[in-house]
Amino acid sequence: MLKRLTVAIAAIFFAGSAQASPDLAQEWGYAASDLYVHTVHAIEGGDLPADFEDSLIRFAVNASRLGSWIEKSGGPADLGCIFRGMSEEAEIQLDAFTLDETRTPALRRLATLFYDAESVALAAVYAGARQDNPSMRRSATPISCVGSPNAALQYLTEQP
Repeated sequence: MLKRLTVAIAAIFFAGSAQASPDLAQEWGYAASDLYVHTVHAIEGGDLPADFEDSLIRFAVNASRLGSWIEKSGGPADLGCIFRGMSEEAEIQLDAFTLDETRTPALRRLATLFYDAESVALAAVYAGARQDNPSMRRSATPISCVGSPNAALQYLTEQP
């Protein structure tokens, strides 16, 4: 519960730091790559960086911001859902990570999340580029959240 409050406070703090955009999506993907490397290292018995929890909170906050940006800019609704789901999963695993003495199950789930986030970030960058080009825009049809990063990969293969 305390971590969720921390995430909420962080969301307020980071809300004004930068507008969500393809650039933020790219930075978020790079952060996910770094977090993935650190997480795998910890699973293998290494130490996590001192700022790991803070980085995880930033990851969750920025995922939420990116989901809102995708939806507000008329991007694919499923991509917005994926970002929101990744933000929620990061929060859940942060709670599990801080409560579980072994931390390994949470770290494994986080490693998977960060690995998937790299593809989702790429899809968001591509979606942002499409939104900047009027001839490539497509209407945003509301759909239910699919809960799978594979939907983001499918978006990359669609023709405009």
